[in-house]
Amino acid sequence: MHRVSLSVLLSAFSLLAQAPRKASVPNASVNAMLAYPLTTAKLDQYAEASRHMSALIVRDPSVLAKLKPSTTDAPNSIDETVAFTKKHCPECVSVVEKSMPYREYVLFQGGLMISYVSAIRPRTASKVHVTPENLKFIITNREKIDRILAEQRQQPRASKP
Repeated sequence: MHRVSLSVLLSAFSLLAQAPRKASVPNASVNAMLAYPLTTAKLDQYAEASRHMSALIVRDPSVLAKLKPSTTDAPNSIDETVAFTKKHCPECVSVVEKSMPYREYVLFQGGLMISYVSAIRPRTASKVHVTPENLKFIITNREKIDRILAEQRQQPRASKP
């Protein structure tokens, strides 16, 4: 049984990490996530989009399987992740896009997670190049971000299909 919060936080971002890829591809994707400016307005949109995604997973747990690529069709970039999700789980894209464009959701989610970990674990921050603005955003909005993440952890568990 998968926790809804885990799948919501990692579904799109994890697609980028599931297949072997060319050395330059993940750097471009990670760099795009690191460069994406985190804002309060986007955080609100992300929280709402994640609630929509959680509700979809609770209604239809088969969504989780649709988001798991095989070794032959695993995405290697943000654009491929978006295309993969549009092809295999258009309902995921549809519910997220009630709040924000799906590509932005992927970028924001990745940028938020990398920046969050970097802000709370300084050793990690030394290994990635999170913008000072994004680190400041995390520090300034830590309570709100923690509430959003806690809300996602409290979502009911998805039942097995």
